[in-house]
Amino acid sequence: KNLLFVKNAWAVITLIVTGILVNILKGIRLYGVLYGTKISLQEHVRQYCKTVPVSMIIPLKAGDIFRAYCYGYRIQNCLKAFIIILLDRFIDTLALVTITFFIILTEHEKAPLLFYLLLIFLMLFIICYYMFPGLYSYWNDYFIRNQASVRRNSFLKLLNRCHVIYAEISELIKGRCLFLYCISVVAWGVEIGGMVYIKDILQEDVSMRMI
Repeated sequence: KNLLFVKNAWAVITLIVTGILVNILKGIRLYGVLYGTKISLQEHVRQYCKTVPVSMIIPLKAGDIFRAYCYGYRIQNCLKAFIIILLDRFIDTLALVTITFFIILTEHEKAPLLFYLLLIFLMLFIICYYMFPGLYSYWNDYFIRNQASVRRNSFLKLLNRCHVIYAEISELIKGRCLFLYCISVVAWGVEIGGMVYIKDILQEDVSMRMI
């Protein structure tokens, strides 16, 4: 019984330590994306700690909306804050797909449907990012040459808005994308490794109870 108690306690400790380490790494990644917004490290830690519980409670990553609002309020730019959170999620998803791919490759397991959905999302995002400058240049020239009208001006405003978002994304990922990606890979590695270790402990615990 004492041995079983020690193993269960060790599983709980592993879960807590894993959660702390993963959140520290994710906090560092988000601060890397935020670099240049003039938000201090102390303020970032305060906002991150405030938004983590909300993100854990609200399903389907809907808590990121609250996080974007909190950071947007602090940097006085809600659009940029939403772009920052979306970019943070993109890098996180890219790292998850990478690790999942290598797990599938080494374990010879069948890829789940979610893996393909995330892969399609990432590919579409990357394709749109690289195609946007050419599309923007073509359609912007096209509408400028057209006769002035309410519809034309609406399209030009929409194009300009999209260009602002594109410029924000380009500025955010400049020179730091690989660093943020590596942090994400390490974070997922720690999380998956911790969960596998806890699973092994609990399985051993069950086996001992059956003896």
